[in-house]
Amino acid sequence: MFKLPSSTRVVASLFFLTLSQFALADSAQKPAVAKEQATTSLPYTPSLDLNAMDRSADPCADLYQYSCGGWIRNNPIPQDQASWSTYGKLYVDNQRYLWGILEDLSKNHQDRTAIQAQLGDYFAACMNEEAIDQAGFTPMQSELSAIDQLQ
Repeated sequence: MFKLPSSTRVVASLFFLTLSQFALADSAQKPAVAKEQATTSLPYTPSLDLNAMDRSADPCADLYQYSCGGWIRNNPIPQDQASWSTYGKLYVDNQRYLWGILEDLSKNHQDRTAIQAQLGDYFAACMNEEAIDQAGFTPMQSELSAIDQLQ
């Protein structure tokens, strides 16, 4: 069995935690972060977004509408979400960005470090659904047998 050096275990753990986020999103419904939506840069820079304001609203009568009305109009609730906010959008954007990093690491670049190559290879293996379906429960059989023996 392949064993990671202890210095790499933390990075690998973070990788698999990130990957599990994608798996959980995928199992619920249509994922908000799809493979074709991976990005390699964040779509914005933090700043005051004047387009998020609704200048047609009176700030003395409805400050919230004045401050956020443009954002609400330009960012309707996605079909796979119960609600939507700047935090939900930020989460999805970050997931797309992380997906893009992992997807880039999965390509065979000659300038990848050993850790980047391991993470990229693990990611590519996890995304190879055809191989996963073909293997079935065989890779986990020994762990499943150990659990049966405990019961």
